[in-house]
Amino acid sequence: METKRRKEKVKPGRVRTVLTVIAVVLAALALLVIRLQKRVKENYALRRDNAVSSAQVTVGSISTSVSGSGILSDDDVEEISVPAGVELKSIHVNRGDTVEEGELLASVNLNTALTAMNTLNKEIEELDKDIAEAAGETVSSAVSSTVKGRVKTVYASKGDSVISVMGETGALCVISMDGTLSFELNTAALTPGESISVETDGKSYTGTVTAAEDGKATVSITDNGPLVGSVAVARSSEGETLGSGELFITSPLRIMGYAGTVSAVSAAENRAVYPGAPLFTLTDTAYTANYESLLRQRQDKEGQLQELITIYRSGGIHAPFSGTVKSVDAVEGTPEENVDGSLPAQSFSVSPDATMTLSLSVDESEILSVNLGQSAVVTLDSDESEEYSGSVKSIDRVGVSTGGVTVYTADIEIEKQEGMLAGMSASATITIEGVDGVMLIPVDALQKTRSGYFVYTSLGEDGSMGGMKEVTVGISNANFVEITSGLESGDTVYYKEKAVDFFTMMAMRRGGYSGSSGARPSGGAAPAGRPARG
Repeated sequence: METKRRKEKVKPGRVRTVLTVIAVVLAALALLVIRLQKRVKENYALRRDNAVSSAQVTVGSISTSVSGSGILSDDDVEEISVPAGVELKSIHVNRGDTVEEGELLASVNLNTALTAMNTLNKEIEELDKDIAEAAGETVSSAVSSTVKGRVKTVYASKGDSVISVMGETGALCVISMDGTLSFELNTAALTPGESISVETDGKSYTGTVTAAEDGKATVSITDNGPLVGSVAVARSSEGETLGSGELFITSPLRIMGYAGTVSAVSAAENRAVYPGAPLFTLTDTAYTANYESLLRQRQDKEGQLQELITIYRSGGIHAPFSGTVKSVDAVEGTPEENVDGSLPAQSFSVSPDATMTLSLSVDESEILSVNLGQSAVVTLDSDESEEYSGSVKSIDRVGVSTGGVTVYTADIEIEKQEGMLAGMSASATITIEGVDGVMLIPVDALQKTRSGYFVYTSLGEDGSMGGMKEVTVGISNANFVEITSGLESGDTVYYKEKAVDFFTMMAMRRGGYSGSSGARPSGGAAPAGRPARG
């Protein structure tokens, strides 16, 4: 028995509808391309006639910057912990409430506060016994080198407490063990083992490329002379700047201390040392680190006891300053036990509402240009018409890599204003470098050779440019470049404007040119300001 398959006929009307839709879509795309091409020509001077433009040297201001966006957060939020064992009788505030300094946050059960005080007193008595037993322990009064190397950083000075220095820096001094300092730079022009010229602190050294991968290179120079933390500049054999970085100790050894006071310092920066060489002499070393640790524990207990006494006398926990309650992580009465049977920690947090922090994501190519104290202009996404002044207060140089791109965080501090809330999105522009009252020309007018820069200062009747004049340059952005010598204010320069193609324009519309810290004409910096006329 044969089975006949029936063909379903497509109706002519449906075919016409589909073709019509396709035609409309294609027409719309064609119109969009035409309009974008027109905008490229209008906005970015894609000149078919390759005409010569002219400009006068003007005096004005110029700066370079780094831009980015992030989230606002409150500064100086203080956590007020409820002492262990103290129960709250009643809580008087909620998250978001505004409080005055000294205002009652929660009243406490006085009996539980008294019990906690008695418990602390017993713990202090036990610590006193341990302190008495540790008092007879001693440590050496001399600190010596254990390796051959060179002292590069000295933290401790005569009269310093060893415990204080160790707490602040983690070492009394640092020794370089392999005879080199290193720095990292962004460049793909170097290969491992290559020798290059390095300049730092006004002196030249021969550097060796020790690693080169993914557009980054590590260069090492002798540790005999250069200072740790100085900026080193790498140059090619033709004298071209390849990049720069901050010098660090390639193989560091941190010299530690445990107790006492520094009475003499033999360690000196750049001094060569050997195993057994004296570095520091100490006094008051009768007390060991164990003894000091016990003393610190006792001091902590004393502070907790003083806090309990204050709570017991006042009957509750009070706001340490005026501000806004950011969190209430506490309950009235006895809190529910944790799984392990312990009681959860309880606390309140209060913000003084004085300053806020914008955590700005900065691209790896720009983070080395960002420094503490640099000024910034901040705008909120909710109201971009208002600008706020801020400054860089901290930089996290531990990057986060996503999709092959590494970003770092720079925290910008601004004064808190009405309408600013934690969690709001904001953008900021950090001023990297800027100068006033300098001579400026359009960046397109600057011509580059292997040996330097020049401009054209004359135009022939046939439209050819001439009068080549060498110039030296300062900082630049995407629009203008500073001329430090070679031209005078009012001079005329001639040039052909750089063409911007369709794809570059699209990249700029997507934000691909949103900011750069490059400060030289060859660096591709983004605009950070136009010259002030007059």
